[in-house]
Amino acid sequence: MTVLREKKTWIAMSLLIITVLLIMTILLLLHMKDKKDENYKKEKFNSVYYTKPVQFNNSDIDFEYSQFQGKTQSKKYNNLESLENQIGFKVLHSNYFSNDNFEVVYIKDVGFSEIYQVPKASLKSYGKDFDKIGISSFLNDITEPYVKMTIINNKDTKGIPTEYMGYYEIQDVFSLSNGKEVQLIKEYNRTGDYERYIIVFNHNNVVYTVEYIPDLDSARNIANSFFK
Repeated sequence: MTVLREKKTWIAMSLLIITVLLIMTILLLLHMKDKKDENYKKEKFNSVYYTKPVQFNNSDIDFEYSQFQGKTQSKKYNNLESLENQIGFKVLHSNYFSNDNFEVVYIKDVGFSEIYQVPKASLKSYGKDFDKIGISSFLNDITEPYVKMTIINNKDTKGIPTEYMGYYEIQDVFSLSNGKEVQLIKEYNRTGDYERYIIVFNHNNVVYTVEYIPDLDSARNIANSFFK
């Protein structure tokens, strides 16, 4: 009886060890898969920013200097067409960001330019001279989707990926109906009581970023609106 009991105990312990090892192996494989997926997303996300310099004409633009971060130049336009006519370069248009509701701000730095489509209501409610405030301070007050287009205009400048960490999570890489890949990022606030989304994609060496998107459906609709 003692031998039989010991044999049963040994078999039970062996099965327990095998089960534990099997569970650990499955968990390790799942972790490796998640890590691989995350690395894939980061690699895809970072590749969006690797663009070539774009040559366009901005010498005729009468800039005003910002007092924020040195000599960053900026100018406002009523619509994208007006800016495009001055710089001689076309960008994507989206019906979601209509000229009736959005104003265009063009900012030129040393190695790159940025085009913003921001809600007119936000500019009005901010109540300050845009050229004399920091762009980050202004954008923090916007509570609806807005567009940022980043264009490299210096051959010595390279696109630098934004490192989304902490309250940002690379959620997905999805393709539009035309095959264009879009990066989807989830943003959390510090108290965790809301989630918002950001989309990023590259087209014709211009990086398009749309922030403050309320939900996934809106993110996909906005992304598709640039290619209709």
